[in-house]
Amino acid sequence: MLEDYLNSRKGALLMITHDRYFLDQTADKIVEIEKGKATVYHGNYSYYIKEKERILLAEFEAYEDQQKKIKAMERAIKRLRIWANQADNEDLYKKAACMQRRLDKMEKLDKPVLAAKKMDLSFSEAERSGKKVIEIKEVSKSFGSKRLFQHLDFEVQYKERVALIGDNGCGKSTLIKMLLGKEAADEGSIQLGTKLKIAYLPQQVHFEDEELTVLETFKKDVVMTQTEARNTLAKFLFYGESVFKKVKGLSGGEKSRLLLCKLIQQDVNLLILDEPTNHLDIESRENLEEALQSFQGTLLFISHDRYFINKLAKRVTEIHDQKLSNYIGDYNAYKEKKLQQQKGQEEKENQSINKEASKQQIIVTERKNRSMSEKPKKRNEGKIAYLEKCIHEYEAQLEEITAQMDSAAADYNKWLRLDEEKQKLEKTIEPLMEEWLKLQEG
Repeated sequence: MLEDYLNSRKGALLMITHDRYFLDQTADKIVEIEKGKATVYHGNYSYYIKEKERILLAEFEAYEDQQKKIKAMERAIKRLRIWANQADNEDLYKKAACMQRRLDKMEKLDKPVLAAKKMDLSFSEAERSGKKVIEIKEVSKSFGSKRLFQHLDFEVQYKERVALIGDNGCGKSTLIKMLLGKEAADEGSIQLGTKLKIAYLPQQVHFEDEELTVLETFKKDVVMTQTEARNTLAKFLFYGESVFKKVKGLSGGEKSRLLLCKLIQQDVNLLILDEPTNHLDIESRENLEEALQSFQGTLLFISHDRYFINKLAKRVTEIHDQKLSNYIGDYNAYKEKKLQQQKGQEEKENQSINKEASKQQIIVTERKNRSMSEKPKKRNEGKIAYLEKCIHEYEAQLEEITAQMDSAAADYNKWLRLDEEKQKLEKTIEPLMEEWLKLQEG
């Protein structure tokens, strides 16, 4: 993987990314630029989050302590001046003036902002659904000659939190559309549970009439006064005149926020999300994560955001080679299990290659022994033909592995495994080529 490659290379690396998992795996220093100031945190992203919170709390405590001191000094100055007036005492006037100068020269601390404005994402309690929320049996789906999956089985139980992952084009979004009745299965059955109230956030958000304003779009399906609607939209960061902006002029993240604002007004017990963090900045992603952690219903989501998966998933379901595989736990648990499977597969393939190489060497030896009694010319011709056949077969395997290496350029671990196979095959071919050359020379 890219993280492994970057961690193994020497030299400095400067990167800009919103991928928090990637930062956790590769970064040992975070530079945050905020309000025209750069702050350095010596650690990965998770360290930065904790350290920033600790610093902000410490700054807030320092600010409050200074404010107490300032108020105490102001009260003392006021008392000294009152006493000086009553007693007509010049010394008390001087003490009051001295204390005032100290107060004026004091470097005042700015009040830290403990939290930026956040979306008020709080899902209302809905009637619980049946225990079995989704049941898919023997489902197959193709588009023309492209088969996405075959005889697929999949279940989701009430209150489960399932991340659906897989390569682009493997059929994740199609599967979601089939659950929502927007696509039909070629074979098999899809059953949804009882008492379900579903909310769906697609990857690309489009509204029926994007000429409408934010306020008009929100009020279209929600019964509220204009004041109530504007107050609700403000909780999703649509302030002031921005509610009169046409929907077609919104960014992808703003459209997602608007749809979330509409969905959250419903009594939902099944949330289906397709790449929900794609258009959101980091603060909005963390705000969404916080809300989803408190959601009391069932959650099924597609995501490539590994940090987001780690925060929310209790099961990772992968679509690969037209099949589904389930891994209990978050993304880290899935990754560990996959590495174990990969190592097992590599060991199995290595054993197979070694076994085949040994078999070929035995065959060569046996043929050599059998041919000792044959006439030299006939014997050599037979050996040459056999060696040419073996070499040709191995060269075909080498071509296939080389092609696989070209297509696996983005998967560092897979590329390394294929390179090891290639080297072993080349070592197997070398003695066969030497034997062939000797026979050719006579």
